[in-house]
Amino acid sequence: MINFKKTLLLVFSALILLGAVLTFKFMVRQAPTGIGQKAESVPEEFGSWPIFRGDRQLTGYAKAIPAKVEVSWRFRAKASVNGGPVAAEGKLFFGDSEGTLYCLDIYSGKPLWQKKISDGFSAPALLVDGICYIGSQSGIFYALSMADGKEIWQYKCPEQINGSANYFRQDGQLCIVFGCYDFQLRCLNGKDGKVLWSVKTGNYINGAPAIDGMNIIFGGCDGYIRYVDCLSGREMRKVKLKSYIPASPAVYDATTFAATYDNKVYALNKEGKTLWSFDSGNDSAPFLASPAVNSKFVVVGDRDGVVYILNRKDGKKLNEFQAGGDIAVGPVISDDMCIVAAKDGYLYFFDLDSAVEKWRHLIGTEITASILIIDKSIIIADNDGNITHLLQKSI
Repeated sequence: MINFKKTLLLVFSALILLGAVLTFKFMVRQAPTGIGQKAESVPEEFGSWPIFRGDRQLTGYAKAIPAKVEVSWRFRAKASVNGGPVAAEGKLFFGDSEGTLYCLDIYSGKPLWQKKISDGFSAPALLVDGICYIGSQSGIFYALSMADGKEIWQYKCPEQINGSANYFRQDGQLCIVFGCYDFQLRCLNGKDGKVLWSVKTGNYINGAPAIDGMNIIFGGCDGYIRYVDCLSGREMRKVKLKSYIPASPAVYDATTFAATYDNKVYALNKEGKTLWSFDSGNDSAPFLASPAVNSKFVVVGDRDGVVYILNRKDGKKLNEFQAGGDIAVGPVISDDMCIVAAKDGYLYFFDLDSAVEKWRHLIGTEITASILIIDKSIIIADNDGNITHLLQKSI
């Protein structure tokens, strides 16, 4: 006969053991990230923002923007940070104005490595295939290992590089595209830095090129939007706007949106035909920053701190928001919300439909670096060299 008490004891013991195992697994899974945690253990929710404006079309779009925030950590660079941070694999990358490139743990803000390699950076980096690509004020374009900052190759341009790079692939080959102050857009082999082709323009190229499919679209200080074939480097067409284009265009649904110095925004179709244009009417407040775009809105800020909310399809002004300082960096938008940084040192968060402010957060001094958003986090740099990580509060 089976001993009932013995059987009950064995079952009870097994349940206790099972509970202990499940508790241990839960604790490991929920444990806070330690300083220096390896990138391999990055949770999926952190995602990535590996390029200026978040994607290769440079839309400045994020799926969600935290509704309430608190400071998670801060890091002080050795000099001002004018090019916005980018992130992938749980690591944050940015350069400062004195030529140090930093790699931080995105959870704690602890430096994983930092390296003095140039006389200054104003361009954001590009992260792809484990390599950090970044151009410098001295005109050197670097390819560095994301793991340790070791140089893989460098390419020397005759003038400074202010804008981020972008990329495409051709028959499995990674191709890196960026503009320079020598009036040229270059395409380099991502593996060895050899020039594949270049396009000559008529003036400085400040912004990053957008890539949509196998088309490269970019603007410059000669006032042209150019369309270039990725594979051949052939300039397919160029469209003359009425003033120079100081920032990067954005592309959505095969439509290019560009803001110009004479306070206008243009929407161009893939053939370069103007679909609509918007004029703010404020001649003293040029557009210096890139527009943000989603399925409904085009959003752009001017030098008087006004953020214009336009209908994407016809360019009509739907609303506007007044920030407290000049806007030198493009806003980031979700489907219905916007966050914008101003030179008064504040981040402003507001509703796109009503233009009603939801919160503002003082970061520090002037902000001229682009905003990074990864799910529940906002990361921003200011001109004092502070990198601030804001995390969504529990509501």
